[in-house]
Amino acid sequence: MRQDEPLAMHTWFQLGGPAEYFAEPETAEQLIALVRRCHGEGIEMRVLGQGSNLLVRDEGCPAW
Repeated sequence: MRQDEPLAMHTWFQLGGPAEYFAEPETAEQLIALVRRCHGEGIEMRVLGQGSNLLVRDEGCPAW
């Protein structure tokens, strides 16, 4: 997990400010662990997919 990750690097249009938290799980087990931890910490998750058809504001995305 990384903090303040620039989302422009992960979107089709190369736009967007930083995500408060950013993770790229590589296995189903890692994804499950990430979802459980975020749920336990009260952190809302968003799934970017491949970043196509996604616009992120320059201010970025806070964790809710």
